[in-house]
Amino acid sequence: MEAKRYKMLLQKLQEEGSQQQQPQQQQQQQQQQRQQQQQQQQQHASRSTEYSNRQQQQQQQPAAADARLPLPPPPRAREQQQQQQQQQQEQQQQQQQRQGRGTL
Repeated sequence: MEAKRYKMLLQKLQEEGSQQQQPQQQQQQQQQQRQQQQQQQQQHASRSTEYSNRQQQQQQQPAAADARLPLPPPPRAREQQQQQQQQQQEQQQQQQQRQGRGTL
């Protein structure tokens, strides 16, 4: 009986812990989605499973996030955009590293 109670408590703690981390992850997902949508206009999504995952994530998020999505760019703006995406992704990686250190 004691072991059962201990397990349940442990599970509860883990669930609470994972809930605290979610808001940060969601913010990052929104940023990534904006990038991914732009990339999808440039190249067809070859990995269909990844593509459907992205779509599911977008449906789960509130409509407010969709309103901020940029319009398809004119062809000349694409090169600039790719550079911006790279910069954004680098920033994200740095953010994730900082968060990783914070949770340790």
